[in-house]
Amino acid sequence: MNTRWRTACCRPLTLAARGSAVLALVLLGEAACAATSLTQFGITWTLASDRPAGQFANGDWWVVGPVTVTGITRPANKADRDGSMTNPVPSMDHGYDGRVGGYQEALNVANRLPNLSLEPGVSLVSTLSGPLGRPVLDVSAVLTVVGAPPPAGSFRPPYAGTDKPLHNVSKLRPDLLPTFAPVAETPALAEVEGLFEKPWIDHRLEWEGDYLHPLKNMCHYGGGMAKDTSIGILRLMLNDHTPAEKRTLLIRYVQLGIDNYALVANGACWGYVGGTIGVGRKMPILAAGVLLGDEPMRDVAKTHDTVSVFLEDGQTFALTQAARDATRHTINQPGSEEYWHPGWFDDVPLGTPVWGERYAGWRTSPETSVMPGKIAYQGLTYHSTLGSALAVRLMKLEPLWNHDVYLDWVDSCWQARLGGTWGSPFAENMFAAYRELPKP
Repeated sequence: MNTRWRTACCRPLTLAARGSAVLALVLLGEAACAATSLTQFGITWTLASDRPAGQFANGDWWVVGPVTVTGITRPANKADRDGSMTNPVPSMDHGYDGRVGGYQEALNVANRLPNLSLEPGVSLVSTLSGPLGRPVLDVSAVLTVVGAPPPAGSFRPPYAGTDKPLHNVSKLRPDLLPTFAPVAETPALAEVEGLFEKPWIDHRLEWEGDYLHPLKNMCHYGGGMAKDTSIGILRLMLNDHTPAEKRTLLIRYVQLGIDNYALVANGACWGYVGGTIGVGRKMPILAAGVLLGDEPMRDVAKTHDTVSVFLEDGQTFALTQAARDATRHTINQPGSEEYWHPGWFDDVPLGTPVWGERYAGWRTSPETSVMPGKIAYQGLTYHSTLGSALAVRLMKLEPLWNHDVYLDWVDSCWQARLGGTWGSPFAENMFAAYRELPKP
């Protein structure tokens, strides 16, 4: 095959760079080409021989296998940096960067180069490390090995786990999204598209997962992830652009939902983590399920324990006498006042929607958990997730969210003018314009 043609066909393209004309080619069936290397987001995978390759609807690469990868971009030139994993599952362990707890050399398949053999059904997640900080990863990209070229318009299968369903953009129902006029501080469509251009790598559980959220792919902190997913779904509802113009954002947002659902299906639980690290994963799953007509994603909060899996729900509950009494539990009395708040709920009527940082943990192990926890996180959780709560109301997804007390708690925080950080002025202006509530 002519080298010039191969380079032109398989050069790295992002949706932002390609524009609507080339996006249309992808959606209509851009021809596969043969490639000995593929590059995306600064990461190059070098192959042992020419292999058929192409791009999914969101721009991520696929290659027909079996395939042998002989090289992956690794500028740090260290065995425990710039790691790669195959079909990762939610865990405390990872193979990306030895500076973060849980690093396991055996999980870093980049150390098998130049003879990394990959069969169809494998997602190769490759990363570039950055300076020591939070996060330590700079960027990540996903290469998917397939048995045959996927149908035109296919979403990338989820990177997590071994189940690789092929959803298709032809199934999308953007007409199910309500439409509203823009509000003050509405972000530009291209700005919001950029939030979801690169894959959100999110399978390292607990608080150290923050350190492995690639800097250029996503916000490292759950509060920022929740804010961005709120902005994404609300931006899709505005009538200042046509459905065709919003298609790139729609594809990228649904791709995130597909990835998040695979994490849940493979055992991810964010409901116990505390703080605001675990919020923001739920809304994209529900949106993807509804807009694709996919029952497992749509019903994720019915088939899984929503309080254990999603932190928004794991932190909100209707006050019970047991929870009220827990603020005076004798085992907690030597603890820090920052977490132990005797009498915090004494004047709150039973049944009121309230917040507790580690309610999900206290629910199952009250002798080892504290109610309500570090109060500073209450406003952070509220402000970062407010937009998703609004989206649930506007899309009438309350039965699918399956935790009304969280939605009611958000309403009560709005009426009480609860302060906090990590909020989105755009989401707050949308709430003010379109969430009808009685006066407090």
